[in-house]
Amino acid sequence: MTPAIGLALIARDEQASLPRLLASIEGAFDRVVLLDTGSRDKTVEVFQAWAAAQPAMTFSVGHFEWIHDFGAARTAADELLGDEVDWTCWADCDDEIVGAEHLRGLAANATPELCAFVMAYDYAHDAHGNLACVLQRERLIRRGTSTWSGRVHEAQLVAGQSTLVDRRLVRWVHHRDDATALVGVPQGSTVKRWGRQSSNTRNLRILRAWVKDEPHNPRVLGYLGTEEAARGKYGRAVGYFRRYLKLKTGWDEERAQIHRKLSVCLMELGRFNEAAQCALAAMAVVPGWPDSYLSMAESCYRLGEHDKAITWARDVLRLGMPSSLLILNPLDYTWKPKVVLAAALGALNRVDEALEVAREALTVVPDHAELRRHAGGWSTLSEREHVAATWVGCAQMLVRCDEQLKALDLLEHTVPYFARDHPSVVACRSMVRERLLWTRDPAAYARHYRDGGSKAEDFHTDDQAISVAERLPRAHFLARNVAEMMNDTRRLEAA
Repeated sequence: MTPAIGLALIARDEQASLPRLLASIEGAFDRVVLLDTGSRDKTVEVFQAWAAAQPAMTFSVGHFEWIHDFGAARTAADELLGDEVDWTCWADCDDEIVGAEHLRGLAANATPELCAFVMAYDYAHDAHGNLACVLQRERLIRRGTSTWSGRVHEAQLVAGQSTLVDRRLVRWVHHRDDATALVGVPQGSTVKRWGRQSSNTRNLRILRAWVKDEPHNPRVLGYLGTEEAARGKYGRAVGYFRRYLKLKTGWDEERAQIHRKLSVCLMELGRFNEAAQCALAAMAVVPGWPDSYLSMAESCYRLGEHDKAITWARDVLRLGMPSSLLILNPLDYTWKPKVVLAAALGALNRVDEALEVAREALTVVPDHAELRRHAGGWSTLSEREHVAATWVGCAQMLVRCDEQLKALDLLEHTVPYFARDHPSVVACRSMVRERLLWTRDPAAYARHYRDGGSKAEDFHTDDQAISVAERLPRAHFLARNVAEMMNDTRRLEAA
């Protein structure tokens, strides 16, 4: 017999967002319930009208007095499902369940010891459609095998085995019209409406009350630090993260991620050495955790240690995004290290490499102002290098063909203005002039220097340089001292 599955929703003023979710789950569940926590719009009416048109599904609406505890609300919503279902599922009203039609098949084929299916939650996208926040959550749970925990950022504690479902089969996608991704913190937080109040403000108030009741709860301290960092209150966030790290916690990956968040806040405060030390401490907890490598790359770049920044950034790209139940930002493992890598390469004047990496990064976030500005500068420098190399190469070829006059004409009259003063062009032009003077009229060589000309000494042996200098009135008084110094050097080398 195919097991029955049910979906539990909690809602308040979700009239606008609810239809998208309901459209994505048609025919996927045997029972759907909605627990309303005080809507002032037509949330309940929208749900009832949809549910009444689903003849193969039962439904129910309940009401819950809001007590600033999401875990309690979720528990009450699950109770509305009752004994009519064998497996329970949950979602927010501004979610969409992609592949909901596969949930029954998963439940039907579950082994007796399996209690939960964990599924991807695409929680936030940036303005360019890039996935900027993703996590794994227990979504399909065998009835009676789990309990809800947490007043906010609630989670289910499952008493049994869980398995991860391929995101290509089923995944949750979060939608919101007024969301803003958390800046500077890799976890990724968002803003959405709960009545007239943003969830960040609501969550912060719940967390502050919670930490008063449980001052040594590491999870609450981590969430509070994240919320404060989202508001740019980096000093406060540092305090909460340090309190977390003083506690003994059993989830090493979360501990490493808190180190990462602390490093980001320290960098925002200009404390780059501390940020690097924090990243090294995280590596001692989880040596292969890529977030720590990203912190090192960013810190080293800000400290001017560009070679190290390049190494650490490339390590992040090599390691990629870890498989974890933590909330992650995929851009931390693809785009962000490329931004650091490009900047560090550019700082070392490795212009072509920097430009290549920058162009890759700009395909992901094309309006990143700083990177675009750098890329424009690198493009100009790269073009200047290539133009200089082209003209110098052509001039050298003409010289090898004994066409010094043509080479000089090429370098004096045809080099584009932005490359005329390039060191290699200047040196080559000087060399051609010297060769032309010497080969056509040796006497002109002396006149050239007597009249104030300069010579690229590197194109001549030391003895040749001394010989020339001795014939020039303005350099004669130096020639003897130079010769003596050279002789002293040779005697020392011989000894």
